[in-house]
Order: sequence, then structure tokens, then C-alpha cells
Amino acid sequence: MTDRRYVYLSVGLIFLTLVINLIAYSWLPDQIGIHMSGGQIDNYVGKLLFVFLVPGLQAFVTVMTLWSQKPSKNLVLILVNVFCVGLDIWMINYNLNLV
Repeated sequence: MTDRRYVYLSVGLIFLTLVINLIAYSWLPDQIGIHMSGGQIDNYVGKLLFVFLVPGLQAFVTVMTLWSQKPSKNLVLILVNVFCVGLDIWMINYNLNLV
């Protein structure tokens, strides 16, 4: 059974990602680079889709992890969500030319 604290922390991290994206929305370019190959961005999405893309991915992975029977799922919940928050912040910074 998953400890509720891990679920609450995961939901909080998903909400944090969404809030960060909503705050950055007005400064983001119309097309957000989401994939790099050879140091060049080769895949873009619109900024409205980007706002919900990473939080949606986090929510999907969180639900799939909760359904899992793995004994290490509490650790996976936190690590995946922390990684996604960091990745989201990095993508925003890269697309704003701050990195």
C-alpha cells in the first residue's frame, strides 16, 4: 500500500509544475522546443500544449505507478515527479534563452 504522504507530495509536485508553466506562459515563445538532437531543437509544440504537457505526463506516470505492485513505487513516485519539475524548468529556461 502506498503511503498517502507520497501521493500528496506527488500531487503537489504536479501542481507546482502547472503553476510554473502558467506563470511562464506570457513570456514563452509561440513554439516551444521539446526535443533536441545533435544540439539542435528538432521538435516543437505550441505553448498552450506545453503548459499542460509535462503536468499531464506527471499525472499519467503517477497513476500508472500507483497501480503498480512494485515495492519501490513510493521512491519512483517522488523521483519521477522531481525529475519532471526539473526538466520543465530547464525547458522553460532554454526556450527563453536563459541557459
